[in-house]
Amino acid sequence: MALDISIDWGTVVISASAVLFSIIKGAQYFSKKYVDQRFLEKLEQHKHELQGIMEYNKFDLQRKMQDFNLFTTKRHEAYTTLYKLFLEADGYAGSLMGYREVTDYKKYSYDEVSRLFDEYNIGDTDKNPILDNWDKRHNDDSVISNLKYVMNRTHVNVAKDYQRKAQNEFYYSKLYLSEKVDEICYELSNCLRFVITDIEVYHCGTKDSRVLSEAMRNINSNNQRISVLFRDLKLTMQEELSIGYYKNQT
Repeated sequence: MALDISIDWGTVVISASAVLFSIIKGAQYFSKKYVDQRFLEKLEQHKHELQGIMEYNKFDLQRKMQDFNLFTTKRHEAYTTLYKLFLEADGYAGSLMGYREVTDYKKYSYDEVSRLFDEYNIGDTDKNPILDNWDKRHNDDSVISNLKYVMNRTHVNVAKDYQRKAQNEFYYSKLYLSEKVDEICYELSNCLRFVITDIEVYHCGTKDSRVLSEAMRNINSNNQRISVLFRDLKLTMQEELSIGYYKNQT
């Protein structure tokens, strides 16, 4: 009996095509799944990086806001204190010139003069010669003259202390001052020092009329400049301390 091994090549071709098609579709499916998985992984990584950047920027912004608020507070304090000290220095220096109530020291008792010396911490070298001769004040004009000289010099020294206090505060506060305020305060401090120097010449120096006249001219000239500086300082500080002033702060 003969074995019939005939092959239906049409069926074979169709089966092979089906297998190949399945392989291709499978490859496409798994390729797509792989690509999708890699995309999701990259997307999650990117989202994580963005979250980190956002958190850092948020922290950095908060830190900068805190620094800015602290700086603004310190500037307010510095400007208020500085303006007050310069006003006090100018006011005290001004009280030594112009209209002054002349004290009649002859009416003072020994105890009153002694308390006056204690009030201004005047040392023994200056006060003892006056106190030792106080009973002679009505007959010896030098006693009152010496007292006036000591008190004038003492008042000038107080004026110097006011000016130095304002100047020191100016140097301590430089970190918080704008360039313009720094320039105004620097000139203002110098003008006050010049005025006090000339006041010292006028009250405690020579009796030469030409020197005294020159000192008075210098005082008047510097006082005029001081008035302008105070006006500029006030306007500049008000502008910088007003709401919305953020120039050069970023």
